[in-house]
Order: sequence, then C-alpha cells, then structure tokens
Amino acid sequence: MRTCLFSMMVFALVVSAVRAEEPAKAPSAEEVMKQMAAAGQPGPEHKRLEPFVGTGETTTNMFMVPSAQPLEMQATVEWEWIMGGRFVQEKVRGTAEKPYEALGLMGYDRAKQKYTNVYLCGMAGMMFYAESTCDEAGKVFTSVSEQQCPLTGGPIQCRDEIVIESPNRIVVRSYHTTDGKESLAMEMIQTRK
Repeated sequence: MRTCLFSMMVFALVVSAVRAEEPAKAPSAEEVMKQMAAAGQPGPEHKRLEPFVGTGETTTNMFMVPSAQPLEMQATVEWEWIMGGRFVQEKVRGTAEKPYEALGLMGYDRAKQKYTNVYLCGMAGMMFYAESTCDEAGKVFTSVSEQQCPLTGGPIQCRDEIVIESPNRIVVRSYHTTDGKESLAMEMIQTRK
C-alpha cells in the first residue's frame, strides 16, 4: 500500500513538473490588441501635461559662454494634443539672426513609468531624446541625459528642468556639465495666451 501511494505521489509530481514546463497558451491577436489599447489609454499622468496645451510665446536665453551675455531669441509656440490625448506636440517658430523652427513631443510611457521627450531642433539640425520624472505635485519635470555638442560632436552631460510656475507660465532650464562643473546653458520662458 505504501509503495502504491508513494508511486502515485511520484507520478503526480512528475505530471505537475511536465505541466509547469508546458508553454502557456499564447493570447490571440485580438486579446493582445485589447491589452495594448488598455495600456495605452491616457491616464492621470497625461493630465499633468495639460499646461503644455495652447498657444503662446517664448523668450529663450542661450548662454554660449557662462561669463558672456546670453543670446536672446523670441518665438511663437503652438501646443496640441495628438494621438487621442497620448502626446503633446509642440511647434516653435522664431528668429535668431535667421528664422528657425523646432518640433517637440512629450508623452508618458506607462511601461517605463517615465515621461518621454523628443525634440527636433531646426537650427542645429539635431534630435534630442530624454526621459523625465515628475514631482508629486505635478509641477517639476526633471531629466538627465547625454547629448552631442552640435559644434564638436563630443558628449555633453545634460540636466533639464521644466517648471510649471502657473497654468500660463512654464520655465525650462537646461544645465550642461563640463569638466565636472554644471552651468546654465539655456533658459526658456513660455507664456501661454
């Protein structure tokens, strides 16, 4: 009797082990699409981007050399929700000796649990990418990234802060670290109409 019971227990363990190795049934294409659509729905994180929607003007100061006067640029900006409220698109048109334009996208990546930023600079002919975190109040977005210098091609350590000071005023500051010393490279004041 003991041998029979022991044999049945061993058999049950073997069957359990074999079933554990069986691949789970793959979900259907429809189930995958339904899960992706649910995961991509705008949520409370996207609500934090609402101050970035509208039209306005920007004043940008570029600090080419920390000890010198900054180069000031004026521009108009249009922000709008795209892709069903999943991203904010930014279109900038301005003048800095010559006309220039820029295009930006900001959204929230639920898988990474970070805000994502892509910025295309028409002046430098470059594309920048960064991932940001946001404070609990939803007012300060911070990113750390490595970019390439458009003049030398060398790496630049960057820290960017986007501060929502009010529903109609946003301040963007970009800091660069050179030789272990961080300095303000750019400050942009965005005023929404």
